[in-house]
Amino acid sequence: MGARNPERYSSPPDWHTHRTLGQMKDAGWRLGTWCTNCGNAAPVDIDQLIELRGREASPWDRYIVCGYRNCRGRAIFKAATSRADLWYRLTRNWTRGV
Repeated sequence: MGARNPERYSSPPDWHTHRTLGQMKDAGWRLGTWCTNCGNAAPVDIDQLIELRGREASPWDRYIVCGYRNCRGRAIFKAATSRADLWYRLTRNWTRGV
């Protein structure tokens, strides 16, 4: 067997095919946030986000304010394309680092 577990490996999310929240929900993606200040990771309810912003809203290259223990840092969006997949930062520039 190789170094990668084939059950946990997939390609990173693609901005060209899944730009909107509606497309992500239809594809079965999971969304979450990660705070760059305190390191808190939290799941995001994609249905609630669609209700607030609409199906055409996009979380790519966006952030929200972290509310964990009044941190107020930047919480960036990340996504997993399946249940057993790794989390990827939702940025269009993959060379910038995670």
